[in-house]
Amino acid sequence: RLVNNQGLRVQGWVGAAGVINTDGAIADIVLPAGTLIPPSPSSSVTVGGNIISGTESTMTLGVTVFDQAGNSHDLSIVLTYDSGSYQVEVLEGEDSRGTGTLEFLDDGTQDPDAPAEVAVTLEDGTEITIGMGGVTSFGGSGSLAVTDADGYSAGSLQQFQISADGTVVGIFSNGEKLNMAQIALSSFNNPQGLEKAGNSTYRSTSNSGLSQVGVPGSGARGTLLAGSLEMSNVDLAQEFTGLIIAQRGFQANSRVITASDEILQDLVSIKR
Repeated sequence: RLVNNQGLRVQGWVGAAGVINTDGAIADIVLPAGTLIPPSPSSSVTVGGNIISGTESTMTLGVTVFDQAGNSHDLSIVLTYDSGSYQVEVLEGEDSRGTGTLEFLDDGTQDPDAPAEVAVTLEDGTEITIGMGGVTSFGGSGSLAVTDADGYSAGSLQQFQISADGTVVGIFSNGEKLNMAQIALSSFNNPQGLEKAGNSTYRSTSNSGLSQVGVPGSGARGTLLAGSLEMSNVDLAQEFTGLIIAQRGFQANSRVITASDEILQDLVSIKR
């Protein structure tokens, strides 16, 4: 349950499956510690970069993909030179999952009407397309690499962060992020008419007008700055009291050291 430093509950709109409806009623923001994000099977892998013109050696790229249950599969994309073109085979261990051909024109580019693609089918039937339309064969340096791959395994909620518009973004163990809630912010026609309620809190009055709840950053409402503390939220009397207590504690500890030193000096004098 999201609370402030005084233990007061923070309210807003709680999302479902990453969708937040800010037109509904506000409620306490609760982020269950055991929240899971379901897996998403891989559907596409993109290979890009440059193969040095005239290269006749075999090249191998590695990529991790995920099936429908979220299980990971390590694939090897093997490019073998064959009379001016490259035969592409995708392997999982020793099992072949798909084949294709990568051909270049005289200027080192591929035929734009027939970009190279390899259809891959995993053991559970998950189909993945490996697109290689961005690969070139120019002179110079080589830069062939996997540039993008979608899909991910299931993940559990690890931590969260709050953006400027109040969106509470959950960060999961699989590296994915999900919008889980959005903090509501109130504005008043006359903020000076608010009544102090202690601990840097205020309550509305007839002088301040009714609370107008909305999304941070909209209308006349300000934005949020996560991980920061405004000066107006600090109780100076409490902080000074804590400072004096800490100072007294330091003085008491220093006196203990002084007393110990005097006792040791007395012991040395007695021995003499």
